[in-house]
Amino acid sequence: MANFATSKISAGLILVTLFLGIGMSSAVAENYFASFTYDPATGAHSWAADYNTREGAENRALNECGLYGKNCQVVTSFENSCGAFADTRRRGGSFGWGTSGNLTEALQKAMDSCSSRAGAGNCGIIMWACTGKN
Repeated sequence: MANFATSKISAGLILVTLFLGIGMSSAVAENYFASFTYDPATGAHSWAADYNTREGAENRALNECGLYGKNCQVVTSFENSCGAFADTRRRGGSFGWGTSGNLTEALQKAMDSCSSRAGAGNCGIIMWACTGKN
C-alpha cells in the first residue's frame, strides 16, 4: 500500500513538473525580437524580425546591411512590438526611429525623431517591422 501511495505521489510530481516545464518553454518562445541596422555614410539599411533572441535579429540585420554598406550599425532592437525607421534619404543626413505596441504610433515616433533633427518635411520612412507577437 505504501508503494502505491509513493508511486501515485511520484506520478503527480512528474505531471506537475512537465506542466510547469511546458508552460515556461512556451513563455520563452513567445518573445520575438527585431532589429534595424543602418550605415549613415551609404544609406544602406536592413531589418530582421521574429527572432528568438535579440542577438539573432541583430546579427541577421547586420549581415544583410553589410552586403551594401561597410559601416552598418545596429540602430535599435525591440521585442514584441513594432518599430519604424526614417531618414532624409541623403548620405550623412539625419535619421530617427520609434517603437511601440502600435504600428501607427511607431511610424509617427520615427518621423518625429527624424524631423526633430532634419526639420519637418525632410524625412521619410524607409523601413518598418512588427514582431509576430504584436
